[in-house]
Amino acid sequence: MNLENSSNETSSICCAVSRDTPQPTTIGANLQKPVDGNHTSDSDMSLIPGGVFSMGTDYEGAFSSDGEGPVRKVRVDPFYIDKIAVTNTKFARFTRETGYRTEAEKFGWSFVFYLFIANQATPSSLQSPPGTPWWKRVDGSSWRHPEGPFSNIKRRMNHPVVHVSWNDTLEYCN
Repeated sequence: MNLENSSNETSSICCAVSRDTPQPTTIGANLQKPVDGNHTSDSDMSLIPGGVFSMGTDYEGAFSSDGEGPVRKVRVDPFYIDKIAVTNTKFARFTRETGYRTEAEKFGWSFVFYLFIANQATPSSLQSPPGTPWWKRVDGSSWRHPEGPFSNIKRRMNHPVVHVSWNDTLEYCN
């Protein structure tokens, strides 16, 4: 997968947006693919055919730095995807068998949606990334403790795993 700008032209102007007819964008060659692409069909997976789709939004409140906008054509290669989300049970087995620690576990914190924060979290410690007041930094939150150190997943083993980064998912897929 390759990340290309929306124009076939090169420009020495930094951060200029092309007004030419947009060409499909694809994910950057510098991004590591989770698997080698030679995966064979698995009953727990579905093959998603490659193609071009419209990604993003023109909503003025969108975060363009997060890739939310503007709307653009994106080309993706065919890929396999699990039919259901990776559960806490599956992720726990992975970490047990490999000794892997997620980035949230290494950092000692993660962002939690403000309505899910456990009552034990102190408001003075709840920092938000700029422009996203709904995310709050909670020390001790990770996939094992989704709302902070006083929460757990004991009754949520069949729920999707949360607080996993791109790098964590690459490790899981490999």
